[in-house]
Amino acid sequence: MSLQGWIIFASFWAVFVVTPGPNAVNCMCNGMSFGLRRGLWGVLTILTQATAFSLLSAHGISALLVASPTAFTMVKFIGAAFLIFLWVRGWIIAATPPKLNPAVGLIYGWALAIASINAKSVAGYLAAFSQFVQPVCLFGSR
Repeated sequence: MSLQGWIIFASFWAVFVVTPGPNAVNCMCNGMSFGLRRGLWGVLTILTQATAFSLLSAHGISALLVASPTAFTMVKFIGAAFLIFLWVRGWIIAATPPKLNPAVGLIYGWALAIASINAKSVAGYLAAFSQFVQPVCLFGSR
């Protein structure tokens, strides 16, 4: 990648990482509600999601979705169905008092759901990051 490409890439990621989004808000809420140790599970989730989205982007998932309107439509419907599920779930559990000490798996799972449907992450990793991937360069060749 040229120096100009690296500067654009670094500038994009600096802005992308510094601006807070739903993941950061979730981590702060977990930390304030359940303490630092349980709040760190949200941070681990963000790292898991970032790794998964980076790998998907590097392996051309964006190109696949652009090339296949059917796959893109399926992803949109799955995303919409998941948002509807979260909305219904939110209404159902709104009447119940929150758990004071939820299981780590629940914190991780909820944070993974937030991270996976986070529009900022999807746009950043699958749309913008893929612009910097050079398919002719093999991993480890540079």
